[in-house]
Amino acid sequence: MSDFKDPLLEGKELSASEPELRPQEIPTEFNSIPKNVMSVMQAYLQLIWHLKPDGGKKIPFDEIIENTHFLFSPEGKYKDKLWKEHSATNLRELFYDLQFPKDYCRAIKNISIDEREPNNGLFGKIYKIKLFLDTIIHYRWSSSIKKAREMYEDESFEEKDIDLIYESVCIDLIYTLYGLFKKYVFDETK
Repeated sequence: MSDFKDPLLEGKELSASEPELRPQEIPTEFNSIPKNVMSVMQAYLQLIWHLKPDGGKKIPFDEIIENTHFLFSPEGKYKDKLWKEHSATNLRELFYDLQFPKDYCRAIKNISIDEREPNNGLFGKIYKIKLFLDTIIHYRWSSSIKKAREMYEDESFEEKDIDLIYESVCIDLIYTLYGLFKKYVFDETK
């Protein structure tokens, strides 16, 4: 068996020790997500892409995450009036062409049947977030609110709150992916 060495991961640490805040303490701002949570999410998504039968596409994860962080910053929001649409495109690109749950299960063999359900479980949630990001990318604000209401069973969401709702959904995406990897392949205690 040959040793798999990914040049993009070479020299990167995937430590869960001493995070800025504990991963289970979900922040209210995208740019407050601890680096270790982003690193774990990024590393396992990269592995899933690498194991696609067609080789997948090469995704510049570092650049996408860095640009997304910029777009969520006050400066990014000021300089880019379409920051939501552009950051939604960035985040969707991380997993858009992956097949649910087929590509994930190729890399993570022990994912439970319940998690694979399209209407519930982690893959159902990831798919619903993808649909939400699609509505943001295509400027369909009322559809975005409707999707958010369905995902979170909260009828109080209003279009005037779209920025806050959007940021919360993006944080939820990162933590849902992190939760999937933590549950099935990553031991944060080591």
